[in-house]
This record gives sequence, C-alpha cells and structure tokens, in this order.
Amino acid sequence: MKVKLTAIVTIPRCHPYELTVTLHESHTTNDRLVSGNALYRHARSDLYPDGTHFEMELSNDTVSTLAIPKPSIIHAVLGENGKYFVCYPNKIETQGAAEDIFKIWATGSVASLDEEKDLLRQHFNPEISTEGFLKIMKIRYGVTLANFKITVEE
Repeated sequence: MKVKLTAIVTIPRCHPYELTVTLHESHTTNDRLVSGNALYRHARSDLYPDGTHFEMELSNDTVSTLAIPKPSIIHAVLGENGKYFVCYPNKIETQGAAEDIFKIWATGSVASLDEEKDLLRQHFNPEISTEGFLKIMKIRYGVTLANFKITVEE
C-alpha cells in the first residue's frame, strides 16, 4: 500500500502550488531511506529517530516546482535512493503526525519561496499546533493551505 499526501498552497500574487509526497514507514534505523548523516547535517541535530518513523519522499513535480536543491531555504534532503525527502529531524510515529508535518512544510516552503527567506526556521516550533502555524502563514504572508488530500494506492 502506498500513501500519497497532496497539498494545494495558494499565495496572493501567483498560481497555486501543488506539492506531493509519498509516505515511507520504517521500523528500524536500518530501514530508513534518509541516512542520519544526511538528515542531521542539514538539521543540525544529533538525534536520529529510532523505532517507527515516517519519511516523506517528494514527488519529482514537487522537486521541480520548488527548485530543489536551490534555494537552500527549502528544507529537503537527498535520500539513499537518490530522491529528495522532507527534512524533519524529529520522530514522526504516525501517519497523522506525518500529515501535520507535511501541511506545515508545504505551506512554510511556499511562503519561504515567496518571501525569499526561511520562514519555516523562523516560525516553526514543535509546540505550536498545525492550525496555529497555518494561521501565522495566512495572516502574516497571505499563504493558505487551500486543499489537502490523501491518496491510497494498492
């Protein structure tokens, strides 16, 4: 079973952005598609999540849309399979948590591109709710998560 998450993010002066990830669930660090060294070199942390963890692989269209790996304000990291992943250093234990992190990442990434500065690093705090982060992006920058969908492929 393959689970894909898609976020449609809008900004006032531009077309909507459609960003998609495929979720990968693993249960040991040996099963991860992003090595701890690659992830934490970008995240500046030394804690590699152990146990169940969800990684979010960016679709090729998303990589192209966000011009990854440039600019560096987009938090993405190259995985062992040659694909880009959302760079999030903390443990993501459930699909619901992955959905919330992706909503934040997608909205914050589009806002960062529009403002040309790293708004994820500036505004994201693990203690803030997803709704709180989305509200900040809408009020301060006019960036909105217009649609979110989950697709399950067998």
